[in-house]
This record gives sequence, structure tokens and C-alpha cells, in this order.
Amino acid sequence: MQRKQTLFMLITAILCGLLFFFPLATIELATPVEATVVGEADGALYTIWGISYFKGGGEAFYYHGILVVLATLLPIITIFLHKKRTLQLSLCFVEGIFVLGLIGFEVIGIYRLNTMFAGTPYVVDHSFVMVVPILAIATVFFSYKGIMHDILLLRSADRIR
Repeated sequence: MQRKQTLFMLITAILCGLLFFFPLATIELATPVEATVVGEADGALYTIWGISYFKGGGEAFYYHGILVVLATLLPIITIFLHKKRTLQLSLCFVEGIFVLGLIGFEVIGIYRLNTMFAGTPYVVDHSFVMVVPILAIATVFFSYKGIMHDILLLRSADRIR
């Protein structure tokens, strides 16, 4: 029988993997002006790898992308450690920290837009992907709870023997 925490970890990996395929936000400048970093821009895409302008150029920040890679791979690795529950529990805790880091990077990225387009009127259209780390932290919590339940169940079975 499939353990429920395995399904929650798989859902976490899928949710974090969605961040690779969709932009976090689309930025549209109200008037085409000189962008603060490079060239003339009328808008930009905010992805996990940075901000890229529609007319070329951009600003890269790779830490968010690297954290997404780690947050996607760690649940998959954790699924295959079903025999080592204490290690699985520790890795689940680390996954929670990674997902909280994703939330932090998204907030920092939104505040970074204020400094990049200072003095320029712009409109930010956030994508549904901004909510994904919040859903992922919930699935990490449920998998952590399931692993703890398994550990306590095995301890109580050992006491009966």
C-alpha cells in the first residue's frame, strides 16, 4: 500500500517543478522609457532565473533558480528513502526550509522591482505560480506529519513485542 507521505512529497516535487515552466510575473511599463539596467524596454518577465526585458537584456539572479532545483529534487530523493524514516524526516524538514526560502526569494524579487523601475509607472501582473510555494509548504507539512505518524506507530509496535 502506498504511504500518504510519499504522495505528498510527489505533489511537492510537482508543485516546485511548475516554477520552471511559468513566469512569476509580467511587468508592463506604462510608457516606454529607458530601463535602469539595459536598453529601452516596454516590459519584462520575472522568472526564477531573473528579470528579462521584452526588447533584450535583463538582470539575472541565479540563487532563486538553484533553490528551485534543490526544492524539486529533494522530495524525489526523499521518496526513495522510505526505509530510513529518521533521515526522511530530517530531509522533509530541510525541504520545508527550502520552500520557505522560495517564498522569501519571491518577496525579495517583488521588492526588487521597486528599485529597478523607480520613477517609472509600471503594472505587475502576477501569475498563479506565486501561490505554488505556499501550497508546497502545506504538502511538506502533511508529509512531515505522516512520517512522524509512521515512526510513532513503529515504536508502539516495538513496545508490544
